[in-house]
Amino acid sequence: MTRAIPKLCCAALGLLGGALSFAPHVGAQVRRTTTIPPGGLPQPSSLWNLVRVTSLADGGPGTLRAALDLALQDGMPTRIEFTVGGNLFLATTLPPISDQAHPTVIDGSTAPSRVVIRGTPAQVGSALLVGSSDNELRALDFVDIEFDVISLTDGADRNRFFDVDIRFCRYGTAMTLLGADDNVFEECDWTDNPAVGAFVRDGAQGNHFGPGLTVARNRSGGIIFLSSASNTVRGTSVRPVAVRDNGSASSGSGFGIAAVSGSSGLIVGPEVVVQGGYGDGIKIASPLTTGARIQGVGVRNVIGFGITVDRGASNVILEDVILEDCSSSALLVKGRCRDVVVRATVPGALVMRAFASSSSPLLSLQQSSACEVQGAVLEGRGTALGALLLDADDCRLTECDLSAFSSVAISIGDGSDLALLQANRIRAGSGPAPVFGVQVRGLLQPSVAARVTRATVRDNELVGCTLAAILVQESDDAQVLENDIRACPGDGVRVVTGAVRTTVRGNLLVNTSASVGAQGLQLNGSRDTLVEANRIEWWRVGLIGTSTLGGTIVRRNTLRSCSQLGMNLQSAPTIVECNLIQSCEVGVATSLAAPVPSCFVNNTYVCCRVGHDGGGELWNNLFWFQTFRDIDHATFAMVSSSCLQLPSALIGFAGNFTVADPLFLSPLCGGGDFRLLPSSPLVDRGSSSLGACALPALDHEGSPRLQGAGAEVGMDEVR
Repeated sequence: MTRAIPKLCCAALGLLGGALSFAPHVGAQVRRTTTIPPGGLPQPSSLWNLVRVTSLADGGPGTLRAALDLALQDGMPTRIEFTVGGNLFLATTLPPISDQAHPTVIDGSTAPSRVVIRGTPAQVGSALLVGSSDNELRALDFVDIEFDVISLTDGADRNRFFDVDIRFCRYGTAMTLLGADDNVFEECDWTDNPAVGAFVRDGAQGNHFGPGLTVARNRSGGIIFLSSASNTVRGTSVRPVAVRDNGSASSGSGFGIAAVSGSSGLIVGPEVVVQGGYGDGIKIASPLTTGARIQGVGVRNVIGFGITVDRGASNVILEDVILEDCSSSALLVKGRCRDVVVRATVPGALVMRAFASSSSPLLSLQQSSACEVQGAVLEGRGTALGALLLDADDCRLTECDLSAFSSVAISIGDGSDLALLQANRIRAGSGPAPVFGVQVRGLLQPSVAARVTRATVRDNELVGCTLAAILVQESDDAQVLENDIRACPGDGVRVVTGAVRTTVRGNLLVNTSASVGAQGLQLNGSRDTLVEANRIEWWRVGLIGTSTLGGTIVRRNTLRSCSQLGMNLQSAPTIVECNLIQSCEVGVATSLAAPVPSCFVNNTYVCCRVGHDGGGELWNNLFWFQTFRDIDHATFAMVSSSCLQLPSALIGFAGNFTVADPLFLSPLCGGGDFRLLPSSPLVDRGSSSLGACALPALDHEGSPRLQGAGAEVGMDEVR
């Protein structure tokens, strides 16, 4: 049903009144010859009928019904004008506009007052059926019509409706398009109807609902597109489209704008405002509904969801939308949807603000795949949950700013796979700080009850989280990478019950004071966790491992200025290698009967009160500038090939030794550089045969070991 749109069609007809010059001939047919503008009707010139309505009766001479009969029968283009205004009471449907070869213009703006076409109590059916093309209706009101006030059927193409208002239809829909293409609606007001304002269906395509359109207080919904294609709803900055207060309060259902059942290519915006109403502000749904684009739209104060993408819809783009004060989620994507992209084209253009008492997540991606939210500003206003990814595959949340959520800013939940959170900012803002900044947690929702797999939390900034900035629980292969975590009263990162093969790498966990945070990193009930190349500063405990289930590797980290413990490792065998532990009360504490092998290899302990307290195998470690003891409870440890500064019976035993000066690059406890100079006496002094332990492959900086004749002592390999 694809048809080319003329450069000037219906609009040309609206200008013909100015092109005609004649003496008034009231109440009769006036036949004139006029030239049609280029790009208008096919003929270079044509005869037009000008018919003036002089009576507001329902039938008879000089009436609108008689004028439409003439237009249908006369075989010529017809323009209908009015010399009277007021109420025209309609008993039956007007004659159809159905002459494909000869368009009709009904211009109510020529009347001395508004023309109001009203249904009588006995009136049955629609007011007007349009089955042909290139017609125009202007400045008319339709009120109290029984059913589906104006219907455009297959073949009704390229018509224009300007300032056509429809109110208080008794049943049905204000404007219905069944297979009609390329029609334009501007400055219309479709309000207080029992069904919907407009129903676009059965293959209708290319229709434009444009500037100045108002669709309000229709009980089933505003505008619905069903099995249609490439339609648009778009306003201008001075003439926006307003869709207000649609839906039913009694049922709590409805929508502002909906595309369902195979509608494709719908464009909504810019300059469209959906406000108030019930159900969904905008709804995109069904497996064959694809290619919708929502841009520059505001959705506000809906009792329900702001925008819903549901039931398998795909390839949906949302750009620069403002969603605020909706009682449920501002944005809900669910029901096996895929390829939904939500993005800001300029900073601050994509905003979601929570309804203050809402219990729903502000943003929810559920049972969907390949969805992305980029550049969104999410303001919680004290609500519990910011963004929820539940049973979502390969979904991404990037470059977003989340503030003022009281419980969890972002939650990756049951069944989600390959979720990515990257370059987001999570903070208190003008409201409460979240209990958890990011939660990666499976087995939480009884309806899904599945683990989270392969989630990545990378390069995010998390400030002030009260219990933990990042929680990983009941998940497999999660990665927590290069995040900036600051000023958290609770923990920085928690990897706890049921977390398997978690990688925590390259994160900055820094508090302003060691009295602020509890643990920088907590491992409890996890298995096969890799903790690598993190900087952990100003916590009470830098890293704590309790009730871990084995396979934990802690390597190449910097733990500094912890008021109690740099590391507290009290459970299953652990490998601790190439770490710098500096300026803590106790550098590392372990169980006095630490399981063997718990290997502590090539670590540097400096400026602590006690370097190492407890058991384990210690190889090639460097202890310097401790104020009380290098190793406490040494009888529980197996110490070999290590350099100690303070007097100890360990020196001279099992290859342990001391030196006058290790020759650090900058030996300052308050911020020095504890890498070794090339001339250091610790170069090549370490052992390469470590019993049950193994020599690390890389040093603290990530350079290969064994760059010389042997291994260095401490974290650094001179190169």
